Amino acid sequence: MGINWIMLNGTRYFPINETVEPFAGAGVGMGIFSVDNPDNGNSNSATKLSWQIRGGSNFWLADNIVFRVQASLISATQAIGGGLYFGTGGVGGGLSSYSSLYQFGLEGGLVFRIPKQ
Repeated sequence: MGINWIMLNGTRYFPINETVEPFAGAGVGMGIFSVDNPDNGNSNSATKLSWQIRGGSNFWLADNIVFRVQASLISATQAIGGGLYFGTGGVGGGLSSYSSLYQFGLEGGLVFRIPKQ
């Protein structure tokens, strides 16, 4: 089984002081899912609309070195449905979606900033 995410994300930083810099972000994109069965040679793939939310913090260790921790939640939309309603009481509309695939991640690492010339 293979899962690949191609996402376009935005991030908003909330600097507290010179050392701690929390952030939050969201994104939209696509999830590409593929499965192969080596026993019978069957394979299948699907591409779905996906979304992501994330949050964490940067901890500045030096002017150009950051320790970054982040938690993220990614999901692919399996189905979307909607409807429009007209009647004597007025007009209304609705849109709903569902998913049974959620991927949660905890990440951390060092980030190096390239100094400005």
